[in-house]
Amino acid sequence: MGYVLLIDLLLPIEKVIFSVEEMQGKNNLKQSLVLIDSVVCLIKVNSVASEEFGMQFLSNKNWTNRLRAIALNSLVGGLVGGLIGSLGIIPMTSSTASAQAAYGSYVGVGPSFGLSSGDDSDSSTAAVIAVRYRLLELPISLRAQALVFGDTPALVPTVSYDIPLNWQTDAYIGAGVVLQDGGEGNASPLGNQTSFVIQPGVDYSLPYSDLVIFGNAIIAFDAYRDGGGTAASLQGGVGLRF
Repeated sequence: MGYVLLIDLLLPIEKVIFSVEEMQGKNNLKQSLVLIDSVVCLIKVNSVASEEFGMQFLSNKNWTNRLRAIALNSLVGGLVGGLIGSLGIIPMTSSTASAQAAYGSYVGVGPSFGLSSGDDSDSSTAAVIAVRYRLLELPISLRAQALVFGDTPALVPTVSYDIPLNWQTDAYIGAGVVLQDGGEGNASPLGNQTSFVIQPGVDYSLPYSDLVIFGNAIIAFDAYRDGGGTAASLQGGVGLRF
């Protein structure tokens, strides 16, 4: 039993080796390995002469050393190239991901609950229409909430600084004013006069949909005409992204 190279199916040995060396310079790892495997491929035969021929070829250190060097250089080149390519892709992907916003602008509706009372007015409730417009490339949003269907309507425009917590959740803190004009015994959840407000809140985008769940608190300073004081309210609802 013995082994013989598939010389009849290939180019002459020297031409094959030169072709492999040429492709190695072009960093074509796959084609180099295919040719190398073809050259050193052995098959069993029952001829003693074939066995002797195969042994003579394998004992030629010049050819075998050249083949080993080509295979090693091609393998190392392929591994280094793949590593460099991976390192070049990973930082770019990370920076792109970190630059993405959790979600975009939306408009929503929900209830508003007053937490304070003043000027002979008890705490009141109302409906809220909430709008968020996110500025591109900046962690800043323009927001507006209209409190309607209460004792006194109120409009609350604010500018917020947004802090993404993850891909779906945004926390923010905003500042602005509440615009309203109520009288004694007639107040919105945020009092009955125009005043400065701060607005902390959270927006959560439902995965695989355009829906947003929002919630926030509004604190108005010097909110009542006669007694002054602070008014506060809680808002929540569901929005649709646009």
